[in-house]
Amino acid sequence: MNFTRIAIHGVPRSGTTWLGEIINSSPNVVYKYQPLFSYELKGFLNEASSLIDINSFFEKLLTLKSPFLDQLQAKADGIIPVFAKAEITHIAYKEVRYHHILKNLLLKDSGVKILGVVRNPLAVMNSWLESPREFRKDLGWSEEEEWRFAEKKNCNRTEEFYGFEKWKQVAYLFHELEMLFPDRFLLVNYDNLLRDTQNQVTQIYMFCGLSLSPQTTEFLSTSRKMGKETTYSVYRTKKKDDKWKSNLNQRIITEIEKDLNGTKLEKYLMI
Repeated sequence: MNFTRIAIHGVPRSGTTWLGEIINSSPNVVYKYQPLFSYELKGFLNEASSLIDINSFFEKLLTLKSPFLDQLQAKADGIIPVFAKAEITHIAYKEVRYHHILKNLLLKDSGVKILGVVRNPLAVMNSWLESPREFRKDLGWSEEEEWRFAEKKNCNRTEEFYGFEKWKQVAYLFHELEMLFPDRFLLVNYDNLLRDTQNQVTQIYMFCGLSLSPQTTEFLSTSRKMGKETTYSVYRTKKKDDKWKSNLNQRIITEIEKDLNGTKLEKYLMI
């Protein structure tokens, strides 16, 4: 395949949908939403997949069309924009699951590039606990029982990454991959992307081998101004990611701070 391959990964509630649409805004990108969670390609790759498997996966991304992969309902509802396309040079996807496949993906496929998004864990936990579809208070789930290990949400599935312990696992993994594959793994700090969007996107596009188009520039401007923020939207009108300060249980805040103090992940707290 003569297409550059881009994978966007981050734990749930990390801003991967927004970053995915920033990449999708390029006219030269075919972009798919969570293919490894889709009906068509669920679990297609694992931590031992061969290069043949990986090639087959990206070939399918190039041609497969479905309401889920292409987020047709979200586009119809105006939650996600529709972008014009030209000559395709890149294939990209985003996932909030299946992060355990990434090291193998980088080892087997020398042509793949990965964007790993890390967001303040306090904001991640708050966003998850406030999402009715993801955190089922209607089923009697307890925040204090679930926030750390998310046992009811993850259900011991290797591919699931909810809860603080999974956030730590992925953050450490991303730091390892950045060290091992500096030319093919880019760690994206969500807070930096939120506060300095234009410069961060310029760096991300350079890493991916993409040129910034007027369509992308317009999307960046629009996405920071439009008041359409919903649970799954790609619009970011706030420059500070601090809603957790007034909403998140103080005991959870204290436990996370204590856990990360003195570690390389402490910088993501940004308190």
